Amino acid sequence: MSTSLTLQVTISPPVISAVSEPPTVPVQVAVHNPADTTVTVLNWGTPLDPSANVFSIFDIRDTTENQPVTLPIVKISRRMPPSADDLVEIPAHSSVEREVTLPLVPLAMGHEYTIQAKGNWHSVWETPRQEVTALHLERLGDARRGEFSSNVVPILVE
Repeated sequence: MSTSLTLQVTISPPVISAVSEPPTVPVQVAVHNPADTTVTVLNWGTPLDPSANVFSIFDIRDTTENQPVTLPIVKISRRMPPSADDLVEIPAHSSVEREVTLPLVPLAMGHEYTIQAKGNWHSVWETPRQEVTALHLERLGDARRGEFSSNVVPILVE
């Protein structure tokens, strides 16, 4: 199994206020590196991406009606190659945490919901961030790739 596939994505149950209309959903995300080596990931299209709140990374389901909840999605064109600012280093046996706030989530009162993060690691290097060179960023094919899927947690409405 490649290192990129051993990265573990976990989310904490979001708690939202019943008074915001439509509510925003703050999601606490942690990416854990259980490996013995530091890794550096390209954050594009992952929960570590600053634009993660408008990508289709998070899957919300209405478990009362067994239906997916449609979220607003934005398509972004990225300039290649990525920059060093798009990289996140995760030390061995450590985690990186972020809060992602999903805007305009259409939740119905009295319904129960779950949320999960899913997607792909587009580039993961088994090296510290400062060792990822411009050549690495130009030739993303040298990096490892893999899918991620977080735990499924309930959305709590207070």
